[in-house]
Amino acid sequence: MDTRIDIIVVAYKNIQRFMKKNYSLISDNNIRIIIADNNNNNIKECRNDNVIYVNMGANMGYGTAVNRVLKYSKSKFVMICNDDIVFKKDFFTTIYREMEFYERGNIGLIGFNVISEKTERRGLHRQLYSIPLILFHFSIFPLILSLFSRGNGYIGGYETIHYHKSSKYVKGVSGSCFMCGRDILLGLGGFDEKFFLTYEETELFRRVLKAGYLIYYESSAIVYHKHGFSASGISLRESYRSMHVYLEKHYPKWAVISAKLYIFIWLSIRGLFSKKKRNEIKYFLLKQ
Repeated sequence: MDTRIDIIVVAYKNIQRFMKKNYSLISDNNIRIIIADNNNNNIKECRNDNVIYVNMGANMGYGTAVNRVLKYSKSKFVMICNDDIVFKKDFFTTIYREMEFYERGNIGLIGFNVISEKTERRGLHRQLYSIPLILFHFSIFPLILSLFSRGNGYIGGYETIHYHKSSKYVKGVSGSCFMCGRDILLGLGGFDEKFFLTYEETELFRRVLKAGYLIYYESSAIVYHKHGFSASGISLRESYRSMHVYLEKHYPKWAVISAKLYIFIWLSIRGLFSKKKRNEIKYFLLKQ
């Protein structure tokens, strides 16, 4: 068993597909899989010498599930991923080729070239997620700028595609699949469990950088993302809850109140023209 990497998969609806598409490749590279089952899938085939299967009993949220199973990892690095991703065949060959570089440098977290099935945009953060950037997304500017940057994401939002030739140090990576030093993650206290869905990885990136570590984007390591997430109902509600938690944790009260007021006004204006946006207001206003 390779002791340098364990893969933690937070399972919800797609764990059977994950195992079917990825198990042989992972097993061939002698990597252990730790499954945190947030949906009582109770999959019998997910129990063998190469797999640690933990049924959480209920949906604990993404970050909490990772924290609960992190104790089972004894590796140098833990790779944390959704259950709706597929590794390219040469993915682990690429990772092992660069492993000495990851171990030698002051790198706390490594992200990968995550290719979405729904969009060409692969947003990587040039700066930490901030109130100005959040408010930017609640404005007309992303729509306008996207008309001139179809292949490059929201250029005004400090997010951009980094092509395969552009491995580099960044401020954040795709949260659907990334790798972190296990001792570093433990030293930071793992994920903040106040976040149930979304923002938990962004908040972790912020603490990684604040602790003095670097975040590196490995463009040649490719992962395909199917996207099981749906931005409606409970997902949208929990996303707003997480945004509130993120703002209140990292910004002064006056700035948080101002940001929330602006977002409420923006959603209210949009709600004049869209029933969907009117429904969105109630999720934004739910008690945190």
